[in-house]
Order: sequence, then structure tokens, then C-alpha cells
Amino acid sequence: MGIKISDTLKKVLENEQLVRVIISNGKEGKTHGSRIHKMSVLDNGNILYFEYLESSLTNKNLIYSLWFDKEIEIFAEDEAFHDYSIRGIPKKAIIEGEFFEAEYRKVQEKFDGQIDLSTIWEIEVTSVENTDLLELSKKEQETYPMIQHLDRIAKD
Repeated sequence: MGIKISDTLKKVLENEQLVRVIISNGKEGKTHGSRIHKMSVLDNGNILYFEYLESSLTNKNLIYSLWFDKEIEIFAEDEAFHDYSIRGIPKKAIIEGEFFEAEYRKVQEKFDGQIDLSTIWEIEVTSVENTDLLELSKKEQETYPMIQHLDRIAKD
């Protein structure tokens, strides 16, 4: 079982108005990032990522990650511009069944029949990090107090 997602982060991940990016690697090791249009978080903490395009590089990379147990990353930013990095491993590609069919119909309805649903990827979360710049800067200052620009030291 993966890591549990907080309710706050769940709201960020499921909000289609916010910035969310999925980052994956292919067999050649090339990194690819793609905007996330839809995702949801299951009760067990796993993430469902909805891929619309059969031939997308993200879809191909997720297949590779599924086959070879490779990690992917999801970047998310909330309304206050706090950043999160969620890492996980694809565990399942859902391409049929009642749940898939219901979601497929929702996508067809949302996009007036112009867009299909290719795959619903279930991703097991392996880590969640707060990658917010202000938080990281505070940690850096606490951990390495001697690493500061001279102008900041002169102000103190």
C-alpha cells in the first residue's frame, strides 16, 4: 500500500483549475512532462490519472513504467502557489469495465464527443514532498546558516 494523501493535497490534485503536471521517462531515459486534465485520489491513497490520447508520449511512458516498475512524478501547485511533488509507480491501466465506461461517457459529454478517454492509470504513491520555494528556503537557512548572500547578512 502506498502513502496516504492528505485531504488538502487531495483537493489540489482533484481541482482541474490548478496546475498539475505528470512527469515520466521512456525507455531511452528522456523525461517528458504533460499537463494533467483530470485526476482523482482513491480512499487507499492511490491516484487515478485520466489519459485522453492513445498515442501520447505520456501513455507510452506509463506503459514502460508499469512494465518495469519505474517511478513517475506528479507536480501540483495550489491556489497560494505552494508546490508539491508526488512520486509513484503505475500499478494498473484501466481500459475497460463499468467504471471505465462511465468515465468514458463523462469525457465524451464534457468534450462534445471530440475527445476520447484512452486509459485510467492507477498510481501507487511512494512519496509526497512539499517543494514550496519559501519552505525549502527556510529549511536551507536552518540547515546551512552560513550560506547566504552578503547583502542579506549585511541587513542583519
